[in-house]
Amino acid sequence: MPALSASRTCLVVLGASLAAGSAAGTASAAAALQKRLQEIAVEKQELYNCSIGIAVETGAGLVVSAGNDGSFAWGSVTKLATGAALMQQVAARRISLDTPVAPLIDPLLVREGLGRMHVLFGPRADSITLEHLLAMKSGIPDYDTATPYPPPPTDAFRKAVYAQPAAEWPPARLLNLSYVRKGKLEFEPGAHWAYSSTNFVLAGLLLARLSNATRWDAYGQAALLSPLPAQRRSSYALDFASHGTPAAHGAVRGFDRTSYNGANASARPGVDVSDVAGVFGGWTASDIVAPPASVARLVYDLFGASGPRLLARQYVDEMIPGARDAAGGGQSDWARGAPLSGGRVASAASRRLEAARGRFGARSDVDSHRMEDIYGLATFNLSIMGVTGQSSLSPYAVSYGHLGATYGYDSIAAYFPAIDAAVSIGTSIETDSQTAPSDTLCLVYNALLAAVRGTAEPRCSFSKESYFGGRCDCGNTYACHKLLRKCVKSELGSLSKEDCSRTC
Repeated sequence: MPALSASRTCLVVLGASLAAGSAAGTASAAAALQKRLQEIAVEKQELYNCSIGIAVETGAGLVVSAGNDGSFAWGSVTKLATGAALMQQVAARRISLDTPVAPLIDPLLVREGLGRMHVLFGPRADSITLEHLLAMKSGIPDYDTATPYPPPPTDAFRKAVYAQPAAEWPPARLLNLSYVRKGKLEFEPGAHWAYSSTNFVLAGLLLARLSNATRWDAYGQAALLSPLPAQRRSSYALDFASHGTPAAHGAVRGFDRTSYNGANASARPGVDVSDVAGVFGGWTASDIVAPPASVARLVYDLFGASGPRLLARQYVDEMIPGARDAAGGGQSDWARGAPLSGGRVASAASRRLEAARGRFGARSDVDSHRMEDIYGLATFNLSIMGVTGQSSLSPYAVSYGHLGATYGYDSIAAYFPAIDAAVSIGTSIETDSQTAPSDTLCLVYNALLAAVRGTAEPRCSFSKESYFGGRCDCGNTYACHKLLRKCVKSELGSLSKEDCSRTC
């Protein structure tokens, strides 16, 4: 057996402690994992010259934080919360995924001084359903104008936000932008997929209407946590920044280090966004401010296999990319707008995992996958974004959650069903490539996985390959060479040597 480093030996011991399951073992495991994650946090903070916060929560009771435990702005990770809140409404039978949303949203739009959906987005907007909004299939234009490709990167909305840093961007102001309310959709609802944060601004208005709020900002986003026991709710430190700046909400100071609009991405520390209200311009698309521990808990309470739940499993399954089709039984009857057939649960945990294994791949080649496999309902398939480093035929390659990016902050929140664990990574920088969170997650997940399995931690490295995807390389880079009929290491490989040999 090869010699192990001190940190790797520690993680093997950690795995044994977790398996023992005792309180003392769990405490020892948490301490050992915290030490390793702190090493990763320090390494990545030095590499990226920023603050990084890491948090882990597992069904085995392991709760660990490392790095900066202050509050970060989480950008689009907020979409997970908004999507879950709407699925709670589906579960309560106040709406179904097939419900056209215009009749519900129109009164609030009119109250805010705007036209109805068909006035803002054209006549076909009246056919947009809840599922279209949550799945990014509505055709509604995006208020976020960040255009990284082709170079040079441009972003008209960012320019407007920075020109008036104290100005807020409530829904009415966003929806009234000329390139958003242009009287037509980008495509027929349901025909295509296109990422648009405007979907989740409208989702917020829908939640406001369903909760009988008289104004958009009268809707309390924290109501998402109401299904949890009071003690569990009190453990959260979630802040929803419908108004104000990062500084006003106590966020770690964040810096924009992008090259949008001719900015110098090499300048340090970057553009300080502490007093820029537009960081939270997307409201229910991007306004969570919280320490990493609260975000990891949010992800676990949504997707996790044990403990109190934010949402019944059959409705969680609706959110997971591809899982509802592969799980054998499709969507729940009520979610699809049909009468209930009598308590059918979409799938058991083992079936969910097998379904995910069948549909998900660890490849970061996002373009090779159907969009239905990349994005579910408010949820990214992180497996194909190259963050796990695991063989694509392994259950340990499966992950889902959400990427987060807003002015001055990049982040990621992920759930790994094979080990029933949630991980969140917050950073105090925004870069063109959004690399820091995924790079950090690559090491954190493999340290956690080694700890849980009681194995040596592999040597891993991360490289960015596309705007959404990258490659966590832990040695699982084998592919079957069809002509040679043998396994070879390849830039396109995503298999362990054992998996490749078995299937080649």
